[in-house]
Amino acid sequence: SELGADDQIDLAGDVAVQHGDAGLYVSGMDSSGAPALFALSGGSASVVASGGDLADPTAIAVSPDGNWLFVVDSLAASGRAALLAYELPGFVPSVLASGFQVAFPGGVATDGASAWYTTIGDPGLIEMSIDGSAMTVTDTLGLMELPGGIGLATDRVYVTEIASAAGADLYLLSY
Repeated sequence: SELGADDQIDLAGDVAVQHGDAGLYVSGMDSSGAPALFALSGGSASVVASGGDLADPTAIAVSPDGNWLFVVDSLAASGRAALLAYELPGFVPSVLASGFQVAFPGGVATDGASAWYTTIGDPGLIEMSIDGSAMTVTDTLGLMELPGGIGLATDRVYVTEIASAAGADLYLLSY
């Protein structure tokens, strides 16, 4: 069923469930075309973050404790992508990583301790601690050309591959 926010959110990029199923967060553009992050509840959307580093917010994820909203913005760093972290509930932004490239829409997920995101150019999966102090580049063994979306489960990371000889793939990485 339609949620009724079509006059408030344009070009929606991604959706994440708010902590405690309180509603949704949506990335996209507002009705004037400005990049924004929205909270959606009861069919009504409100802008919770705009301006600043937001240029083309695509992939989003909420930490399991509800304290962080992570955003991959494909153009936030002078035409390159950035991983943005918004501390909740005040939506205080910080840049955890920047200057990388993503396939559209890119991917981001969080397990509460780290934010995981995909990159292209130097294809891979990056694990960044929430405070930005540590980064791990996961070796993809050259399997992924255009890694996209990410899903996390206990000790497992699922990554979609947008382009491959077979058309598309899904990888499971254990950690």
